[in-house]
Amino acid sequence: MRASLIICLCLVLSGCKANRQPLEFAQVEQKEPHVLSLTKFNPKRFHALQDVNLSIQRDPFLLPTALLGAEAPILGCHKDAVANSTLKTYPLDQLRLAGVMTVRGKHAALIELPDGALITRVQGEFIAAHSLITDVTVEAVEIREPVQDSKGCLSYRTRRLVMN
Repeated sequence: MRASLIICLCLVLSGCKANRQPLEFAQVEQKEPHVLSLTKFNPKRFHALQDVNLSIQRDPFLLPTALLGAEAPILGCHKDAVANSTLKTYPLDQLRLAGVMTVRGKHAALIELPDGALITRVQGEFIAAHSLITDVTVEAVEIREPVQDSKGCLSYRTRRLVMN
């Protein structure tokens, strides 16, 4: 029994020699690699201009005239007649709201000027540095004040005078 087992085992292990063809079909076809030659990137060197006049000096704290718009008017820029107005100008910081009274059903503000004089103003009238009174209430006066930006255009901010 033992001998027959060894013979069967030898036949099984040695009987697999039926296909002795070369393994060319299993090998991947060898091709030459196709490589694209890339050009090497050469950045251009910076060369300073030789004909630049470096002797021109300008104040570093002033905006260039191109940004200031000296050549063309700025669109959307309101240059109201603030500088040409004949209204007496007072800084808003020096004004004081002395009181509020009612005249014909409307609130009127009593404003004390820096020289001690009292003036009466209602909504829609101008006061102090060409500022417009937009609202008068019992507690405060709301003022629309023009502010000039770096380009010379006017924008408006709202300030309030309250009673002290």
